[in-house]
Amino acid sequence: MKSLPDVVIVRTNVLQIHRVRVPDIDIDGASLTGSRLEQLASVPLAGLVESIAVLRGRSSSQKDALLLTFRDAKLSVLDWDDNAHTIHTSSLHYFEGDPTLKMGRTVFPLGPKAVTDPQGRCAALLMFHTQLALLPAMETEGLELDLMMDDPYGEGVEGARGAPAELVSATVGNSYVVNLAKMGIKQVKDIVFLHKYNEPVLLVLHEVAPTWPARYRDSKDTMALAALSINVVHKRHPKIWDAAALPSDTFKLIPVPTGGALALSQNMIMYFTQGGSSALVVNRYALPGKVPEKLDIDVEGEVLPAQLAAHHATIYPNNVHPWVEELFYQHQNAVAIRNETLQSTMQTMAKLKCALSSKCPVQHFLTAFTNSPWEEAAPAMATAAGVDGSAADLMLDLSAARHAWLAKDALLLLLKSGQMVLAHLTIEAGMVKCIKVTT
Repeated sequence: MKSLPDVVIVRTNVLQIHRVRVPDIDIDGASLTGSRLEQLASVPLAGLVESIAVLRGRSSSQKDALLLTFRDAKLSVLDWDDNAHTIHTSSLHYFEGDPTLKMGRTVFPLGPKAVTDPQGRCAALLMFHTQLALLPAMETEGLELDLMMDDPYGEGVEGARGAPAELVSATVGNSYVVNLAKMGIKQVKDIVFLHKYNEPVLLVLHEVAPTWPARYRDSKDTMALAALSINVVHKRHPKIWDAAALPSDTFKLIPVPTGGALALSQNMIMYFTQGGSSALVVNRYALPGKVPEKLDIDVEGEVLPAQLAAHHATIYPNNVHPWVEELFYQHQNAVAIRNETLQSTMQTMAKLKCALSSKCPVQHFLTAFTNSPWEEAAPAMATAAGVDGSAADLMLDLSAARHAWLAKDALLLLLKSGQMVLAHLTIEAGMVKCIKVTT
C-alpha cells in the first residue's frame, strides 16, 4: 500500500503535524472511503508564523524539511522525528542584526516569505521589500556513498535493535543576502521558483513605480516580472528574461508545473514564460468601457457644470471624458459668467475633490483636467486579450485568492467570498496557450 503525504497545519503560533490514515486497499484504483486524518503532534511556537515552505529531499536518502519565517527577518529549518513524534530544529537564521538591510525603514507591511526550489537545490527568503537571502541546500553525495558502502546489495541498512536506518533530513548551508534594489528591482510583491530549469530560477514580481486608482490615466500598468538564474556556488544571479506592463493590482505568482508562472490580479489571470504570455479577464472592470458622448455644458443653466459632470461620470464610470477641460472653459471668454455662479461652481468642485474617495468615478473624472488627450485606463493586457480571452460575465474578484493544484493543467482557486473556481489550462509544448475558468 502506498502512503499518502503528511499534512502540516500552522495556526498562528501552533504547528500541527497530521498523517492521513487510509484503509488497507490499493488507493491507485479505489476510493479513499474510510480515510481519516490523524494528528501526530501539536507544537507551540515562540512567534507568529508569516510563511511556510517545504524543502524537498534531493535523493531517496533524504526526507523533506520545513521552513518557517517570523517577523521581521527570522527563519527556522525544522525536520520531523518519526520515532520521537516531535520536531527538531536543524538551523536558525537571523537577518535583523544588520541595520543597513532595512534601508532606514522601521515598519514593513509585508512579512518575510520563504520559497524553495522544486528540486530542493536551494531556498530563498524575501524580507524588507528588496532584500533576498539565499540558502543553498546541503549536498548529499557523501551521504549516499556511505549508505552504498554500508549496504552494497541494497538490502537496507539496519540501525539500533535491527530497525531500519533513519533518513537524513534536507538542510541548508550558510546563507548570504542579495540587495535586489541594486539590480533595479524595487518594491517586491512576490517571489516563486520556476519548474523545468537546469539551474534554480527565481521569478520576482515587483512594482516599477507606485500608482493608485486616481492616477490610472497616467500610470496604470506599473508591475513587472524579472526571472533570475540563481547560482549559489559562484553567487551570481543574472536576469535571463523579464516582462513589463502588468496591471498595477497584480499581487500573486503561482508557478506552473510545466513551466512558467501564473500572475493573479484583482480582475485577471495571466500566464508568463520565457517564450510568451496569455491572459484571461474574469470581470468587466478590466475591460475598456465605451467612449463617453460629447458633454455640452450650459454655464447659465439651472444645473451647475460640476453637477452635470458628476452625473456624466456616473454613466461612464470606467472612462474619463477627453474634452472636459475644453468644454468647461469653452464659454469662459464668450459668455459673461455671473460671479455667484462661478463661485458656487468652484466651491462644488472643491467639495467633490475633498469628499470623494480615490475609487469614486467622479474622482476619475476630475483627473481629466491633467490628462489630455484621451487615454484609456483599462489594463493593456486586458485590452489585448479582448472578448475572446474573457470570462467577464462571471464577475469574479481574485484579490487575496488562495490556490491548490489538482493536476498539471487544473488549478483550484479559493476566493475571499468563499467561492471556489476551477481554472483549466490548455498546455501545448510546455506552454499555457489558453485559460478557462468554471465556478
